[in-house]
Amino acid sequence: MFKKFPKIKFEDNQIHSSFSDGQRTLEEIFEYNHYHDHLNITLTDHVDKNTSWFDGYVKKIKKLRKKYKSFKAKIGCEVKILDDGTLNTTPEILKKSEAVLGSVHHFKNIKTLSEKELMAEEYRLTKLLAQNKTIDILGHPFSMGWRFFKANPPLSHIAAVYNLCLQNGIKFEYNKKNSPESVKKFVYQKVAQGKIETFSFGSDMHDHCSELGNSAFDVVPTVNVLVTGAGAGVGQSIIKAVKLSGHKIRLTTVDNSPLAAGLYRGDRAYLVPKYSEKGYLPRLIQICKKEKVHLVFIGTDVELEILARHKKKIEKETGAKVVVSDLRAVQIADDKWETVEFLKKNGFSYPQSWIGDKSLNLKDLSFPVIVKPRQGARSIGFKIIYQAEELKIELAKTKNLIVQEYLSEENEEYTCGAFFIHGKNYGVIPAKRWLRNGDTYKALFCHDEKLEKFIAEVGQKLKIDGPCNFQLRKTDRGPVIFEINCRFSGTTGAASYLGFNGVNAIIQNKLFGRKPHILDFKEAHMFRYWNEVFSSPADVETLTKKAENTQLKSEINTF
Repeated sequence: MFKKFPKIKFEDNQIHSSFSDGQRTLEEIFEYNHYHDHLNITLTDHVDKNTSWFDGYVKKIKKLRKKYKSFKAKIGCEVKILDDGTLNTTPEILKKSEAVLGSVHHFKNIKTLSEKELMAEEYRLTKLLAQNKTIDILGHPFSMGWRFFKANPPLSHIAAVYNLCLQNGIKFEYNKKNSPESVKKFVYQKVAQGKIETFSFGSDMHDHCSELGNSAFDVVPTVNVLVTGAGAGVGQSIIKAVKLSGHKIRLTTVDNSPLAAGLYRGDRAYLVPKYSEKGYLPRLIQICKKEKVHLVFIGTDVELEILARHKKKIEKETGAKVVVSDLRAVQIADDKWETVEFLKKNGFSYPQSWIGDKSLNLKDLSFPVIVKPRQGARSIGFKIIYQAEELKIELAKTKNLIVQEYLSEENEEYTCGAFFIHGKNYGVIPAKRWLRNGDTYKALFCHDEKLEKFIAEVGQKLKIDGPCNFQLRKTDRGPVIFEINCRFSGTTGAASYLGFNGVNAIIQNKLFGRKPHILDFKEAHMFRYWNEVFSSPADVETLTKKAENTQLKSEINTF
């Protein structure tokens, strides 16, 4: 694990619902968090001495906690301090709250005071809050001066309040929305020193659930991500998931063509040789070093084996983590004959299959049949053969084919994305799909308990570590897998919109040490459509020239 990455608290301790002045119901907040980040949260609706709804609020949160068990949710409240230093609430509310957030919201003549006068009064009240052991969190300290005058409190004031919080066991809140720049800088410095435990993070969410967690993610270092095969459908899908991760990301994209659309969706773009060329690995290592890459995500099938084979070397030389399963798992999945043998050996349903060579007895076959390369992707070389003579011709002109039973289109086809860590499954997202040119252009993401359990068992036997894609048809003898890909699904970006973001889970686990949690998703139909990315001719030309001028001879010699 990278030493510079702190063990972040994946939490949000200031959230406002429709019980007070928030726009979202408690149900919406819980549901969104369940389908996305699984942050530990504290509900902190505004209360005062006249609040009459708190009992119903407590009851509702307790009910929702039973339904959504993928994260912890505390019953809290936000209470303001009055001019005399007392809290504007009742003992009953404080007693029923599992976390109390105390804030300076208003004081006498606040709208008529000068900047100096307002800052002095806010400092006085903030110090009183920092000594009030009734509260657990000091909410958005020094925010009033910031709101009225964009005034930054002096470092001496911030440090004094922070130290009082430490003395009294109160968490100092970092609030992205309402923290002055000087407070932000102070928090960043302390977090960098490893003192993250002394802070509370709160989005101060009022309007949109997408605000959840932004304060916690804001204080951690930028994550440098590299995506290979940026022009491929899988690569582009990974890029979408990266952008939805919630983290501060610096994205480097690579491909062997300057016309790859995904190249222009990142912060830095590079051309690399084809995976089969000697210069590919040295160039990739060179880029990882230059960009200080933390994680490498693989966007094409063809790169999987070479990167799995050289994973340790890349990680040792660059410090980057290559997200790929064990070499043997990749080899089994990459070879469709070996895939069949693996399924057969482990008692899973498999399509009847034959090696497409001279030993094949055509009398054993029931037409139509499928022919396809043992190694291949995106349905390249895939054909439906209806007659024996047609099959003879195909086998004569094309080597290294596998022949398989035809699984009728009457059997529903599914692509299933799955996520594993060291062979243990942490979520499966089945998608009934409709194909066009080998790609999913329509899909229905839907829960299927039996299918999810089946995929989890197959992946665990294959000892998958990271993402994996399974393609299958449902038949009378159960689900029959006809292809396994040890990579992210081409639908990864779409799945991330629904909450199933394996990219985010990997970032959190591998870099920030977060224990993995089961990924879930919201059921939905997906309809694909074309979108455009624009780049000037000069940018494409510059990228090409840079690649042509790259000197790799000395590096090639090391392989």
